[in-house]
Amino acid sequence: MGGAWIFVSHSHRDLEKVRRIRNELERRGHNPFLFLLVCLEADDARLPDIIRDEIKARTFFILCNTRASRRSKWVKQEIELVKPVTEQPRKTVVVMNLEKDLQTELHKLDRLSRRVTVFPSYPRKDAETAAAHFASTNSASGTTSTFLASL
Repeated sequence: MGGAWIFVSHSHRDLEKVRRIRNELERRGHNPFLFLLVCLEADDARLPDIIRDEIKARTFFILCNTRASRRSKWVKQEIELVKPVTEQPRKTVVVMNLEKDLQTELHKLDRLSRRVTVFPSYPRKDAETAAAHFASTNSASGTTSTFLASL
């Protein structure tokens, strides 16, 4: 499965903990996006538009909340950019407090993973196999979903 496309807002000062979150998201099959500003000019006027477009393109937004992120100019801008996006249906914001025990905060990813919507695509001849796969995936993830067979 393709997993969710997730924007991860963070301070570069917290990169080690943020990488653990990224790794866990990837282990669960998701596609986290960490915007590393070191690759761009600091005065790039296009940067807020690029970040806004990346946030709008994703269904999920994770804010890695720390003292450093609360002081970060870029994280503050990302939070302002995500506010109008959260009013749209199917947008989810998760705040992870990285100043707490990381293992405790990772449970929030369980809830996030359960909210992912998957639309399987398969040929009609594979409907039985797809239904079995979908059922086993639901069982393994602890979610309850309805499998809609293609017509």
